[in-house]
Amino acid sequence: MADSVQTEPSGLSGRGQARRVAGNSVGLMGLQLARLVIAFLLTPFMLNQLGLLQFGLWTFLGSATGMLGILDLGIGTTFVRFIARHHATGDMVSIARLASLGVAIYLVLGVLLSPVALAVGPLVVHHLHLAPPLASEAFRVFLLLFAYLFVANAMAPMSALLAGMGDLRLASLAGLAGQVVYAVLVAVTLLGGAGLYGVVLASFCQVAVVAAICYVIARRRLDRVFANPLRIGRDLLGEVLSFGGWMQINKLSTMVNLETDAVVIGAAVSVSDVGIYQVANRLALLTRMFPLTLLSALLPAASAAYAEADHALLRRLRTEGNRVLTGFSLVVGGAIASLSPAFIDAWLPHRYPHLQIIVLLLVVSYVINNLTGVGTTMVQAAGRPRLEVEYGVVGALLNVGLTVGLVFEFGLYGVLAGTVAGIVLSSLYFLWRYHRTYSLTFRQEFGAWLWRLVLSVSAAAVAARAFITMMPWWSSEPRLDATLLVATGFTLYVIALSVGFRVSGFAASIDPSMFRKVLPAPLAGALQTRLAFAVGIRRLQSD
Repeated sequence: MADSVQTEPSGLSGRGQARRVAGNSVGLMGLQLARLVIAFLLTPFMLNQLGLLQFGLWTFLGSATGMLGILDLGIGTTFVRFIARHHATGDMVSIARLASLGVAIYLVLGVLLSPVALAVGPLVVHHLHLAPPLASEAFRVFLLLFAYLFVANAMAPMSALLAGMGDLRLASLAGLAGQVVYAVLVAVTLLGGAGLYGVVLASFCQVAVVAAICYVIARRRLDRVFANPLRIGRDLLGEVLSFGGWMQINKLSTMVNLETDAVVIGAAVSVSDVGIYQVANRLALLTRMFPLTLLSALLPAASAAYAEADHALLRRLRTEGNRVLTGFSLVVGGAIASLSPAFIDAWLPHRYPHLQIIVLLLVVSYVINNLTGVGTTMVQAAGRPRLEVEYGVVGALLNVGLTVGLVFEFGLYGVLAGTVAGIVLSSLYFLWRYHRTYSLTFRQEFGAWLWRLVLSVSAAAVAARAFITMMPWWSSEPRLDATLLVATGFTLYVIALSVGFRVSGFAASIDPSMFRKVLPAPLAGALQTRLAFAVGIRRLQSD
């Protein structure tokens, strides 16, 4: 490739990226789990303090301002790829210029688009049919969230620096520190009666903490973090803007598929239903958030491998990435689908209508969508985002058409049907398009093991769901009952899953020697324990 220039000692090769990614994977998963625990503990507290109406209003306004974020030229999604590429070649000056470009673009865009927020805000609030005092508060919060959006995006290049250099664990640790600060400030301000303004304040402080930590770490890794963005070079700037243009289209389509539900529900159904949807979505998103942590590790490694034209490493990243991501997605999705009734009762202080069915529908769509994760990451790393954009646009068109056609007739379920159909059909389209473009077959990528995995997860999920459905309450505390049911049901799920892996032969399809090359040592070692042998994973022969 044209960017394969002379490498300096500070650069990190594609294989070096892969080794660092493997070493960070366990830490990433642990930190992501800690962040999810904080978010889950915070949700019922915010529901109690704000009430369902204001909680739904917070979700609606966040989605509405987020839609204005599509006017960023797609720059935000390109930095990790280009930073990883230039880090592989040792070009630290270009990295600093890219970071400076990102900060400058978002701050300037925030100022230029302020009149748009002032004009759109009243129109957005008007359609919510709120009482005058709450409507005034909603407008002010909308403007604050608009400012937060561009401040947060301006600070994002600090995290991108660490991710692009392979320091994913440190970037995630900074994110965890920011989330802890956010949770503490939300608790303090809501207990003090600050309402939505307190949540906004906590959001700004979270961004500041994450950016400060990432800057300090990046400053120790690089000679300098910032450099004159005007000297970035015409060729590199053109490449960034070209790639960003495709990612802009992709970002718009993704937002239509995943982020506009709250806006449509708030405008066409009710703000309270937005709150119910958001609670269900937070649970269903576990199917995406934890497994897709692996993709944040895959992108910089694949980008560096493409820069070095290391086709063997790319093939290994693709094949084993598909196996690991699909396995995590189905296992997590099966657990949520089977245990959600008891989990919801243990998690929330009150019962809300529609929650369980919304969770199930979203889990199914997210699991299918996750099958595209490795493919979309690889085409981004290769600088060919058009394939991802095509499927995103198909999904967006399906989503909008079906949602508009169904929402007025079926309300909340019409929105869900449109979203699920758009995600599922567009995901299947991408899988077909991706495999055809790269002369792959679905059987080559998934056929030898996917049916075994699906069979094992399905049987375990059915067993766990049947158990919690038939189990009687045994105390006078419903939330304690539900917590015990979740713990017992999850244990049964894991046991049934292990048996299913052995009986179906899925465990036997795992190649420990290959996983040892791409997984961190603790996980690779787990494949050689007595428990792993009992499940059916074959013993690794000595080299």
